[in-house]
Amino acid sequence: MVYTTVGKERAAIRLGSNINTPDYVAVGDGSGSKDASTVALVNETKRTSYNGVDFSTSKKAAYTFDFNSVEMSGTTLTEIGQFSSGAANTGSAWLIEGFGGVNFDGSNELQVETKIEVT
Repeated sequence: MVYTTVGKERAAIRLGSNINTPDYVAVGDGSGSKDASTVALVNETKRTSYNGVDFSTSKKAAYTFDFNSVEMSGTTLTEIGQFSSGAANTGSAWLIEGFGGVNFDGSNELQVETKIEVT
């Protein structure tokens, strides 16, 4: 995943403030290039909050997100991002990635784990 400019800025600010943390992941079926200036998915279809976060390693955070088979049924996943907002497409992307399509037919779930490290 690309660590976006917004994500880097917010990680730096977070070290001494109360800025929103990247507690949500969104998936979508849009296409287009993604880089450090990208702030939203091209076509977001689903968003969820984390179900687990691990801060046990210094300067690292590992977030886990789950989508069940009913939520993912009929989806062709081509993009994913981690956001600090629960509202769709607010420009709060910390991490974002696009890739070739992955089809979900109702028999498979999706678990996403992201790791953020400040160096």
